[in-house]
Amino acid sequence: MPSQSSPGIASAAVVGTILWLAVVPMRLRSLPVIVLPSIAAGAVAAWALSKDAFAVAAEPLAVKESVAGEFGLLVVLMALVLVVAGAAVNAGETRGVPPLHMRRRIGVVALAIACAVPLAAFTSVAFSDRGIGGAIGDRVDELTSETETSPSEQGAGRLTAASSTRGKYWREAGRVFEDRPAIGLGAGNFQAARLRHRSDASATRHAHGFIPQTLADLGVLGVALTTALLLAWLVTVARVTGLHPRRLPFRADNGDPPPRRDWDGDRVALVAATLIAVVFGLQSAIDWTWFVPGPTAMALVAGGFVAGRAPLGQAEPEQPLAVASPARLVAASGVLLAAVLIAWAIWQPEAADRQTAEAIRLADAGDLDLAVAKTEDAADTNPLSSEPLIARAAIETEAGRLDEAREALEQAVLKFPGESQTWTRLAAFQLGTLDHPREAAETVQGAIFLDPQSQAARLLYLQAKARERELAAAGG
Repeated sequence: MPSQSSPGIASAAVVGTILWLAVVPMRLRSLPVIVLPSIAAGAVAAWALSKDAFAVAAEPLAVKESVAGEFGLLVVLMALVLVVAGAAVNAGETRGVPPLHMRRRIGVVALAIACAVPLAAFTSVAFSDRGIGGAIGDRVDELTSETETSPSEQGAGRLTAASSTRGKYWREAGRVFEDRPAIGLGAGNFQAARLRHRSDASATRHAHGFIPQTLADLGVLGVALTTALLLAWLVTVARVTGLHPRRLPFRADNGDPPPRRDWDGDRVALVAATLIAVVFGLQSAIDWTWFVPGPTAMALVAGGFVAGRAPLGQAEPEQPLAVASPARLVAASGVLLAAVLIAWAIWQPEAADRQTAEAIRLADAGDLDLAVAKTEDAADTNPLSSEPLIARAAIETEAGRLDEAREALEQAVLKFPGESQTWTRLAAFQLGTLDHPREAAETVQGAIFLDPQSQAARLLYLQAKARERELAAAGG
């Protein structure tokens, strides 16, 4: 969904830039690194957003391939231009630097501009008759409205658009949260649970925001735990980077001078890595970025590296550390075990999906018995998914074993009663394969209860009732 994610990405990037200019005193040196790539990347992004391949979701592969060559050339050209620009900047720095007071003024002006740009883009004060307050209010209403949709126009204008479907998803997450506020409905269940609360036929897997998604999936307990982890990380990062007060009020003053906090290369690099994680978190607050493996892995590596590093200025031990104490070994073992269990939990659904895909491939090749066995393996690998049972029912139907197919679909309904698709699949089997319209009409009502906006379930109900009348007329 590029039209929804682009404004959030731009906003998070601007906030990260403001934080960098506010915290790191090397503002004059930072300006070429910030401004020149922003101009170059902005030009390429504006071109990309003017093309359907980048601006329209679910475009065919042929459309994307048609602009791939041009996009690649633009990226290469951008890299070359930035290399030349960087060389020119470095050559200029060797000729001397401005006086200190001028550097400070330039830094203050840069910070002020960085703060003013998002405000102007967000409010469009120059084109608003209602002033700053009215313009901000209009944009907030667009952002949180359930009726606003993503902008349909292409181009860079969508980067400053506030309208989207986030407000609708946030409110749906709030209603799901109200169903079970303490512990939520379980990780990843927002996709199915929202169907009872949606007001149209829109489909989404995510609540487009970490907080609403966590509230819906894990409830107050999940938000409390993640907040505690965030605070622990912030405290650790502040200690490592030296961004906390030099004299902490809860520490005794022994008369020693506070440690130096020079902005050397190590400290600048650590603050940069910290801001990578911070910007990722800000973007995830208004979108579903943490579900995308690439940026999530980079943010985790950056945040984990900073948190695991020794604080700046801490003296290194003169001798290698002795054998760790039993308490440390137990704690380390617990962390390792938790990491292994989390990795296993992430891997199991992926493995089950591959086994299900392999079962479908075997069924297409005519090896139906082995295909059924693969679906059973997939169900054992991931017992929290209905897909293996649904795939097994389709394969059993193809093999002519209707009783086994019906049993698999009934198990899917019993094990996953909160998924509308299990009810729909069973009703479709009862109507289309078994020709039991009365049973199908009763079954599909479960799908309609779970997803009142489902056009497929409504149509199936009407077809079942029509077939029921046909059989009644033929028998009467």
